[in-house]
Amino acid sequence: MEFDKSKVITAINIEEFEEGSLGWISDNVEYLKRRIIEKDPYRVFRQPSEDFPFVSKHLSSSRYFYPAPKQAIPVFEVGDIVEVVVDGFFIKKGTSGTIIRCSDDHPTIDFKSGNDIYTVLKETCKLVPFQFKRPRPKVGDVVELLSSHKKDKLARIESIEEDKEGWFTIRYKLCSNGESCKLLTCFPMKTLRVVNSSYRPFKNAEEFKPFRDEWFVTTFPNGEQSHFKVIDYCDTGIVSVGGYSTDSRAKLSFCTYAGMFKWVIRENGEPCGIKEKV
Repeated sequence: MEFDKSKVITAINIEEFEEGSLGWISDNVEYLKRRIIEKDPYRVFRQPSEDFPFVSKHLSSSRYFYPAPKQAIPVFEVGDIVEVVVDGFFIKKGTSGTIIRCSDDHPTIDFKSGNDIYTVLKETCKLVPFQFKRPRPKVGDVVELLSSHKKDKLARIESIEEDKEGWFTIRYKLCSNGESCKLLTCFPMKTLRVVNSSYRPFKNAEEFKPFRDEWFVTTFPNGEQSHFKVIDYCDTGIVSVGGYSTDSRAKLSFCTYAGMFKWVIRENGEPCGIKEKV
């Protein structure tokens, strides 16, 4: 396939991007050209970042996206979440589930929804973009106030109220002095981090090893999230890509296991650490 630079999508023309599109991503146009030749296309999703708006299940955040040629029948993979878009004899529109059988040369897929398994035509389904899960705080949780400038950011949630427009009023009590406060926000998950005392940081590389291939999520004080994968690790911490220089060279970032436990969560929403036996 001949590379056409006019088809490259960046943060500037992000409105042309379709969520879940097949294609390739990279932070370097030359690498992008090579991936188109050397690799099959994969599903790409958008994330809330102006510098690195594209992410896939196989690669970390990237600047550039190149779309694969459109296909008449959707291409799915085992593990994708799909939703039925038309009513059938045995299945209703809107039913969704996870694909458990899929083949490029077969017009149907099998997906599991709850305890039921359905066989449907690919053309009757659409892809549901995957989302990085984050546990929703509940009453009684001890949380860290990520957007707070207070010296002691730990607080215990006393109540959570949600109105019809999706706004949350959260009353919490500071752990240091017992002062009661209110926090109003659209997305409490982005400004509160649940502190779970049943977990502890990884002690060494051996403890971290089973998690080395997972996606990890960092939440910044402004609520923006960054998703990344670990490229190396040792007995004291992990190495990841922390950005890129002006000549598109990767800048490596090191984080201790203690820092990872404080600022990062796993893709499934659990803390970056070991669960202690009670």
